[in-house]
Amino acid sequence: MASTANFVERMYGLTVAFDAAMFIGLEIESITYAENAIHLSLSDGFAIRSMTGIRYRGTELGNPREDRLPVSESSLMGTVGTAVAGAVRTASGGLALTLRSGAVIEFEDDSDQYESYSITTPDGEIFI
Repeated sequence: MASTANFVERMYGLTVAFDAAMFIGLEIESITYAENAIHLSLSDGFAIRSMTGIRYRGTELGNPREDRLPVSESSLMGTVGTAVAGAVRTASGGLALTLRSGAVIEFEDDSDQYESYSITTPDGEIFI
């Protein structure tokens, strides 16, 4: 019988072997803000929490916007209820989600000293 124990992995940037396709088809269920984090809850027990900020565009060709913590204003909430159409590991080891609406949300490892974001899956958590 396979082990169902949750794993915890710490890394600097996602590895080339990371399969971002696991996000395709998931829906953004909620976005919450705290002074030190932005938390995206996705369907099927997935979540992404940024401890530094999130870069996003309303469309694939739109002007990028960056929400840095602490956030005082954001239009990212408009993505709630939208499903992920594409997901890739970026060249710098970050994660980019393209939504069915055309919006793009990017998470980058932009801190040399601390975790920048974490990914929660049904199998465990990855800290980047």
